Amino acid sequence: MLRDGIIEESASPWSSPIVVVQKPNKSIQLCNDFQNLNQVSEFDSYLLPRVDNLVERLGRARFISTLDLIKGYWQMALSLAAKPKTAFLSSGGHWQYWVLPFGLHGAPATFQRLMDVILTANPKKCHLGLTEAQYLGYRIGQGLLLPQEKKVEAMREYPKPTTKKQISPGKDNRVQWSQEAEQAFNDLKQALKSSPVLRNPDFSLPFIVQTDASGTGLGAVLSQVFDGEEHPVLL
Repeated sequence: MLRDGIIEESASPWSSPIVVVQKPNKSIQLCNDFQNLNQVSEFDSYLLPRVDNLVERLGRARFISTLDLIKGYWQMALSLAAKPKTAFLSSGGHWQYWVLPFGLHGAPATFQRLMDVILTANPKKCHLGLTEAQYLGYRIGQGLLLPQEKKVEAMREYPKPTTKKQISPGKDNRVQWSQEAEQAFNDLKQALKSSPVLRNPDFSLPFIVQTDASGTGLGAVLSQVFDGEEHPVLL
């Protein structure tokens, strides 16, 4: 980080702990616990995109491309006044950032603002012309919206709860697990991991709204007809 101009030596009165995080590709990312700094920093309320809005915009796209940035936060320079506040200690000395570090509560909004203006990419993580892409927890392509396999696997292996605290925080007494509860638990897991799942909406087609209600709740399903068959697009 020193060699690449990410950090510099510091004489700042500030100091935050370092946190080492393993990324999904098994590489190591150095982060910082900026909890105390965040408590006295103004929050950036710039709008972050909603996952469901982004997914809907894909519509019935036949080909999908994904781009990944190279340490995007580190491509954003800090002001001279901000740098000393990012100081941290390690066995090698006292350092501060030249660039936006991970861990600041305003970093996501600041980064999103930049992404709305300019885009830089990591070629190793860019995929062009895919018929199916892994995107925000989903497998998306050809208008279908499916859960990622690792999400399904986590649901398949999820153990049954043994205490009410696992279901509702603050309740420590044990769950009375009946045969009916076992059946409902397995039925729910099967429903969540099976895949007729959702279709991406096509805003050029009519929508169908189905609703139901009881004395204690209500629900609705938004669907459309694709190739002569009705599919849900939003639950």
